[in-house]
Amino acid sequence: MLPSGSGFTIAWMEFENGGVRTLFSRLDAALNHGTPVVLMTSGDAAAVKAPVVVRSGVSTWITVASRFWKILPDGSLDEPLEAGVAASDMIANGPMPRLVGATKPFAADQCMQSPGCRAIGGPFNGLCYASCVIHVQLGYGLRLMAPFAAFGGPSFHEESDAQPAIQSDGRDLLIAWYLGAEARGGSVVVNRLTEQSLGAFEAMAANPRQIGFFAPESGAVRPDIATDGERYLVVWQTKRGLAEHDIEAAVIERDGTVTPLTIASSADDERQPSVISTRRGAFLVAYEKISRTDRRIAGRLVTFDERRRAVR
Repeated sequence: MLPSGSGFTIAWMEFENGGVRTLFSRLDAALNHGTPVVLMTSGDAAAVKAPVVVRSGVSTWITVASRFWKILPDGSLDEPLEAGVAASDMIANGPMPRLVGATKPFAADQCMQSPGCRAIGGPFNGLCYASCVIHVQLGYGLRLMAPFAAFGGPSFHEESDAQPAIQSDGRDLLIAWYLGAEARGGSVVVNRLTEQSLGAFEAMAANPRQIGFFAPESGAVRPDIATDGERYLVVWQTKRGLAEHDIEAAVIERDGTVTPLTIASSADDERQPSVISTRRGAFLVAYEKISRTDRRIAGRLVTFDERRRAVR
């Protein structure tokens, strides 16, 4: 929503001929849009994540690739800043945003002795045939960033394109991510931090809290988080069959109590969940629902009674 409350800021990607443009625009109260503004263009569409837009007070921030901008009250952009990592999610509860992202897996081809290597005497005599090259995968890194400060994060010796999510209730931060080799499946985990403990994120992430599981996946999937100020709701997709996903969730109370929930489970393919808080004690989860005949957006309202239990 715009700081004035009379419209919205939207951002999207346009794909053409293998490349991608990322744009944003403002909508007024009647949903009439202004002139779209191009944030960036790239010839490698696969390397660009979807843009993220957040608002804090009178400030709106937008990030794409490794850059982020402050949108000024008149709709123009301030000078871009470098995040140091392509962010998959962002919050802006304070004067400056906090961003999270996972670095792309670092890989290197090395000339090593391998089965079928045809170099006489092995590959260490100056020759390196194609059969001697081994593709070495060294994992990926989880990064927590802020303007003019890099809090760092852990590195994992597993292959994964999954991305993290971040949210804040004004008292602390919650970071959620898929832990484990994406192709094999693993755990959905969280770390809860305060502003004072951000510098310890790398050490704390070595012992995250497990809140659920995910089945083998592929691509830049990620959980999503919302808070109503009293509790966090984390949602994610998990695979159930060859082309079927369900939407799972976990409620994390202020005292740390975790309650698992199933948001959507049917014969249809339900994926890519997103969640927002609509008021204290109420969340709206939206997700993609794909059946044999159509593809649509579905929603589920999750509410809580005075005893802080989910109303199914």
